[in-house]
Parts: sequence; structure tokens; C-alpha cells
Amino acid sequence: MDLTGRNILITGANSGIGLAATKALARRNASVHMLCRNRERGATAQTEVVQDTGNRNVHLHVVDVSEKASVDSFITKWQSDNTPIHVWVHNAGVVPKSRSETPDGLELAWATMIWGTLYAPLKLLPQLQAGAKKDDPARVVHVCSGGMYAAYFDLDNVDSSKGKYDGTWAYANAKRAQAELVARLSQEWKAAGVNARINCVNPGWVDTPGLRDLDGFSSSSELRTPEMGADSIVWLAAAPPSSGVLDLQGEVVMDRAAENPHTFWGDTKLSETTKEQLWQHCLGMLGLGQGDVTGPAAAAGGGSAAAESR
Repeated sequence: MDLTGRNILITGANSGIGLAATKALARRNASVHMLCRNRERGATAQTEVVQDTGNRNVHLHVVDVSEKASVDSFITKWQSDNTPIHVWVHNAGVVPKSRSETPDGLELAWATMIWGTLYAPLKLLPQLQAGAKKDDPARVVHVCSGGMYAAYFDLDNVDSSKGKYDGTWAYANAKRAQAELVARLSQEWKAAGVNARINCVNPGWVDTPGLRDLDGFSSSSELRTPEMGADSIVWLAAAPPSSGVLDLQGEVVMDRAAENPHTFWGDTKLSETTKEQLWQHCLGMLGLGQGDVTGPAAAAGGGSAAAESR
């Protein structure tokens, strides 16, 4: 559908799947905000999007989603402009070659794909709700990965400090946590009456530099193009309510349909105890309370999913 007047934020928008999604949404006349870590690469991608789509309403924000100071600076600016957010796509990801920590003391993969993707939208939840309509909620899309399907989540090693560092495992562990946290946050929002839909997208095996850099990766099948990988992201972000897109909430989506997030091995499922421990760990890491998770809507929603699950 035409997205004129809608503000869409995309992290990691300067290459691969993120760039393909940015172009697709710009072609639908959205006001697209590219959140990129590197100013030069971001500016080059911004120019490419404008030239390819003819949409000049494409904006660059230099933000490192793994670092609190950078994210807080962006949040402050966005709040000062009082601009509503209609869609937020969390695409930024990293597969570190060696273990490193952010200035805030978090391991880089965990900070990028868990801390940043939770902290920023929760702090800007009022702006997300300002972009929501009664019959068309705000939409939040997290880009996960097929790499999580073989990951046995380890809550005791989210900082990847035990044993020899493996960036591919750190990436998969974070992506597994991401899917679990999206499912939990969807429960919290539904219970509190937050007018938003949040889902994950598994883009499939996409021909990107990030995939080819994965240690030990090989594929006997043809890889998808970035445009193919971005298709479900764009669908969740842009499809009209009549398409059935709003029936999805807290799901892992592939090829425009919900799929089992434990497709390969059922024993990758987390126990209810571990799920709760992960949720509480992240609330503590974020320094957020229940009011930050559900916002003002909690007062009318009547209780949280956390309370109901105990």
C-alpha cells in the first residue's frame, strides 16, 4: 500500500537486506529514516536510495545501536521533534571475529542485537503509539536469522566470556534470545493494551557479505537475493490491515507466514523458567521497569503477561 505520511525507521539500512528493505519502502513513498553506524557508508546508501526510488524523503541518522550514548542522543533528538513512528525495523546485526565490549561493558553481538533493539523502541514507545491508529497498530519488525535454529540458548554465557570466543555462536545465541524476547514483549503489550504488532522475520539464507563471512558456512542451495530476504520485512511493514498481516503477533515469520522457531531440533526450546530469567535479565540490563515496557497503556490494560504467567 502507499505509505505517504508514514515514518519508518530501519537500523543497519546501508547494505544487504536492510538496504533492500529501505528501497522497497521508499518506493512506497514512506518517509524512511536510515539508522547507520558509519556516516560515510550511510550517506552513500542514502544517495543510492534517493536515486533509485525518486523518493527524496530519505533521512540519515548516524547511530550505533550497540552504544547507549549514541542511542540516547538519537532518542533525545527524536523526542524533541515529537515525530510519530509508524514502523520500526531492527535489522542491524554483527558477527564479531573476536570478543569485544562496548563502552557500556556489553559483549558486542549481544549489545547490538539484544540491548539496542529493545532499549530504543521501548524508550520511544510513546512515539510508536502516536503513530498507531485504532485499526492499524504501530509495527515493529526484528530481523532474526536461520542461524538461531541450531542454537541451544545459554543464558549463563550471554556475554560470551566462557571458553574460546566464537562470534558465530554469539550471533546465533543473540538471535535465539531475540525471537524469545519478541514473543514475550508481544504478550506484555497485548496484556497492557499497547496498540502495536511486533514480530521477527527469518529472511532465509541471503547472499550478503555477513553470511559469507560466517565461519564454516556452506550452502548447497542457491542463496536468496537481498530483495527476496527483505520481502517479509516489507510485507509486515507495509501490507494493509485487510491482508491479514495484523493477525501475526510475536511470531517468527518466513515467506509471509508464521513458522516454528524450533524447526530443526525441538530441544532448542527454552523452559518457562529460562524464559522468565531471560526476561528479567534483560529488564535489569536495560535499566527499565514495567512502565517502560508497556508505557501509559498499562494503566488501562490491567496487569502484565509476566504477572499472569506466574
